[in-house]
Amino acid sequence: MFPASMLLAASTALVGQLRGPPQTSQDVRNSIPLIYREAQGPDYQRIADLRVQAFCPHLVSTGSKYLQARLFHDTMRTKTAVLVASTSAFAGGDIAASADLLVVQPPGTKPGDPPAAQHYDVQPSTCCYVSNVCVATSARRRGIGRKLMALALQRAAALRADQLVLHVEKDNVAAGQLYASMGFEPELLHPTMREVFTAPPFVDPAAPEQWLLSMHVTTNAGAGDLNSQQARNAPS
Repeated sequence: MFPASMLLAASTALVGQLRGPPQTSQDVRNSIPLIYREAQGPDYQRIADLRVQAFCPHLVSTGSKYLQARLFHDTMRTKTAVLVASTSAFAGGDIAASADLLVVQPPGTKPGDPPAAQHYDVQPSTCCYVSNVCVATSARRRGIGRKLMALALQRAAALRADQLVLHVEKDNVAAGQLYASMGFEPELLHPTMREVFTAPPFVDPAAPEQWLLSMHVTTNAGAGDLNSQQARNAPS
């Protein structure tokens, strides 16, 4: 269970690892229904720009922003999937939120091996790691982060992962509340996988103190068509 301090009411609606009040030029209006989907290559530049605004508000010069955006762009190509909430079902729409997924298999296995047996409490099992979760400033307080994580659960189930894993900074109370309400807990991982996710490249020794959270992925995880539900809830 989380400490009581993490369950206090939060004063902000931060999602994932988003910190501070970044500005964004993407005006994702409330009247525009969002599509939850996997990103395509042409989406990457918009996602990279959003992440620069969200995670790097200290960058001022055009050159430094460009270099950081290129780093985000190139890193996305190493992920199993990049998820977005977009104003379009196709590449080219505005990006309201994004997150990366990476399948991580237990030590000793190699790419192409079948997922490890789903007994995470007895032996190491295949995990799906979520990172770079962010929501545009103009799109917050609409439940977008929760829907994006529901999509992450769906994709993790499709990838035959046994657990969904993420880090969240300990002082990010709002994100902690969100994840706790979805079923994430701090002590579910097998010790072998905990060792994997508490070492580089999954942690930065210079980063603020973080929780390592995970939840079991069931075969019907995140069941339901998020986009159909979004359409039903859209204003007429």
